[in-house]
Amino acid sequence: SSNALHIIVEKLATGSIEVKRAASYLLGLVAECKDYHYLLESASALEQVVAIASLVDEECEECGAFSLALLARNKSFQVKLTNMGAVRPLVSMMARNSASEHYAA
Repeated sequence: SSNALHIIVEKLATGSIEVKRAASYLLGLVAECKDYHYLLESASALEQVVAIASLVDEECEECGAFSLALLARNKSFQVKLTNMGAVRPLVSMMARNSASEHYAA
């Protein structure tokens, strides 16, 4: 539901690091389904995913970058995500971890 997404996005912004890790993982699962991308956008999740992917916490970075890669498959989000600063966390993660290459595939 839309309310659940708003709660997850709120936790990404305000939760403890453990809560942010869990919320970013859940958001990645939701981002796997393109049907939910516009719900994520309306819940302001795009901005929060970029913020999570930019944190200095490996688990948050990886979950956030995974979500970004999934969301970037949506052509209508590509410019928005780029303007929000999504490229840097994606490139940074891929440079650190070659096992992450499958995220962008």
